[in-house]
Amino acid sequence: VIKIAQDKTWINDDDKGVVYSGWVHRCNLNKADFNNDLHLTNFKGDACTLSFKGKGISIIAPKDTSYGSMNVLIDGKSYGRVDLKSAGKYKPECIVFTSKNLSNKWHSLKLVNLSDRTIAVDAFKIL
Repeated sequence: VIKIAQDKTWINDDDKGVVYSGWVHRCNLNKADFNNDLHLTNFKGDACTLSFKGKGISIIAPKDTSYGSMNVLIDGKSYGRVDLKSAGKYKPECIVFTSKNLSNKWHSLKLVNLSDRTIAVDAFKIL
């Protein structure tokens, strides 16, 4: 008997299991983003959710001069505000948040837009 288990540590923004409320999927932006696509929103309160199993998670997102900020919640607890505004030109594939001290079990991640400015998600890395 052979048992095969998938151990996926890198999750793209459009992979199965990532759920968006009010976000738009954009492809072929040619800005050096992972897999050449992003999910974006411009509206306060729009949310993205993901269930994951691991000891931590990193959020990969671009930064730009016009971008806003988002709140990161894990298992319903706020881990703070993440600012996606950059001081200069567009910056793809930035690790904008990392949490490494979770217990190795299933967790729920929720990202909420805190303004009416653009926020974007590129990928997630499970630790």
